[in-house]
Amino acid sequence: MKLRRVWIVYRKELLEALRDRRTLIAMVLVPLLLYPVLMIVVAQALQVEKARRERETYRVVVETDGLRRWLTAVIAADEPPGSESRPATTQPGKRMTVAGHQFEIDLTSEPLAGAVRGGKVQLGVSVEPAVPERALGDDKNRVVRIFYDPSEYRSEIAMRSMQGILARQTDRLIATRLEKAGLREDVLRPLDVDVMSVASPTKLGGALLGQILPFLLVIMTVTGAIYPAIDLTAGERERGTLETLMAAPVPRTQVMAGKFLVVATVAITSSALNLISMGATMRFSGVAEAMTRTMPGAGPVSIPTAVLPIVLLAMVPFAVLFSAVMLATCSLARSFKEAQNYMTPVMIAALIPAMVISYMPSVKLAGPVMVMPVANVVVLLRELFAGRYDAVGIAMTFGSTCLYAAAAVLGAAKLYGQEAVLFSDVGSYKTLLSRRFLKPAARPSATGALLLAAVIFPLSFYWQTTVATPSMSPGRLAGMTISLMLGCYLLPPLLVAWYAKLNLRETFSIRMPGAWTVLGTLLVAATCPVIAVAMSHWIVRMLPQSEEVSRLMGQQEARMLALPTWLLLLTIAVLPAICEETLFRGFVLAGLRDRMGPLAVCVVVGLVFGLFHADLWRIPTTAVLGMVLTWVCLRGGSIFPAMFIHLVNNSAAIISTKFEWLARYLGTGDGHRAGMLCLAGVALVVGLWMIRPRPRGAFAQ
Repeated sequence: MKLRRVWIVYRKELLEALRDRRTLIAMVLVPLLLYPVLMIVVAQALQVEKARRERETYRVVVETDGLRRWLTAVIAADEPPGSESRPATTQPGKRMTVAGHQFEIDLTSEPLAGAVRGGKVQLGVSVEPAVPERALGDDKNRVVRIFYDPSEYRSEIAMRSMQGILARQTDRLIATRLEKAGLREDVLRPLDVDVMSVASPTKLGGALLGQILPFLLVIMTVTGAIYPAIDLTAGERERGTLETLMAAPVPRTQVMAGKFLVVATVAITSSALNLISMGATMRFSGVAEAMTRTMPGAGPVSIPTAVLPIVLLAMVPFAVLFSAVMLATCSLARSFKEAQNYMTPVMIAALIPAMVISYMPSVKLAGPVMVMPVANVVVLLRELFAGRYDAVGIAMTFGSTCLYAAAAVLGAAKLYGQEAVLFSDVGSYKTLLSRRFLKPAARPSATGALLLAAVIFPLSFYWQTTVATPSMSPGRLAGMTISLMLGCYLLPPLLVAWYAKLNLRETFSIRMPGAWTVLGTLLVAATCPVIAVAMSHWIVRMLPQSEEVSRLMGQQEARMLALPTWLLLLTIAVLPAICEETLFRGFVLAGLRDRMGPLAVCVVVGLVFGLFHADLWRIPTTAVLGMVLTWVCLRGGSIFPAMFIHLVNNSAAIISTKFEWLARYLGTGDGHRAGMLCLAGVALVVGLWMIRPRPRGAFAQ
């Protein structure tokens, strides 16, 4: 791909997007003005609401005149803590104002519940046994019943206010009784609880930001990129300039790359401006300090500005993902209005997970959440704001979001280049998916390869994390692994290859290897497990495992070793060698090999392969192993050597637990000396050099 052409398209489209007032409003004006204005409006609205409540009149009904006089006296004697002492203002038998609360107390002959239910009054009050005629109370204990309607806001406010008044009257009666008995008030308070906050001001500020900002960032990032995505696709078609652009002597993928970079730039810029504006508003508006007043023992608060660049970096793959999704979705629209309608499900897809996770503060960055689109980003941002940096969660969130983003980008490029999308109407879109309209092809496209991997990845992760429980029996664990291999890694690529009319021989590299390849494969298979074990030991030393992780891994290993040897080899060695290689060195490699150079393909396929082994301590080793297997398949033109090396590597780890000589050879105990590892590394390189394609029927390099 010529980057100069992409740069020209990018610069042209970016300038045109910045000339669009809708883009500027969504990207710049909304973030910079929305939050300060919102805080001002909210503050003023709260003041107005407070003043309205102070002037509000709440109607209360009672059944007897004695109860009305008693309740009037109770309210007149009330003085909420912190309020200024002021006398009651009364209207005889009717209204009185005490400490900012207004109550109009009337008699009623109908049932109290019915009077409140009718909506004419806010509260009904009854007392049992009957209250004295001329005093606030005596030594009797009474039951006060308050009838209110929780579906009516004014009734609920009146109920809470009346509860406070009666609670303070209870305290006064208790004080009077204690005084008569010659006791001090603290006799009823054997324990004074003093809550002390240990959170630092920065951590407290980060926790407050984590409650609000992740949800708003997700929504505003998506919103900021909507208009450029629509304008660069449906807008051009509506203006009649899309056909002219497609006729230019520039590959469509480069045109699409320039447009995509514009949308991603706007999304990332919008995210950055929203983050800065929200952080500044929280810092200077006093909202954070006001929120801490509701927390017992909370001290001063400080906004953690140091974490903001990290948060912005975490938003980049999310912005890339939804930029590609929006560009691909808008490519199907024939007009600006139709594209706006198409954006509704995209917004819902971002809104619902973000909103649900925001209302679940107990959700941690672990398990299936780490690979759940949108939800993983929201939880990650919340963890970062709170000052928690979980390396496993961060790596899985970044890796999975980048994988989804890459598949979405390639999907957008594929859709943008379809003539059915460019020039036909909506009725012909079925030609994109219907099998009878698909043309036979030798290998899958890069879009199809990464899209399949992106779909299988969360399914595989969910299956492993939800089914594999610590109490699972060895037999059930083996059944789970077998179903995972067959259902996630083997059948999907075979079914997709059949449906898409792909050449199975070309797609899955079904060829017999040459003699040199066989010799090189044997040498690689003999040395690769040694390097893998040494690398695993080095990773554990660099990233020590916690006791809990070590215990869980030990339990899982013990359950697997309890299986019969033949079943253990089938589950851990044979099936992974066949099924995983079919997906990664077959379908995924076939789709990417024509779009990248050999080294780039090895790196990408290896990283994707490592990411599927969702374990921070296994990802580096499996990624390097995946690169080696990809090189073997790419260089030798056959998938069978990669399957054999994979089989030997997994089998060696199992058999070494039963044969001490093999454990010493692999170095699973104390490891090898540096000289032995260097010798194994040289042998591995020689084996990779020996692998070469057959003179006939080899892949075209």
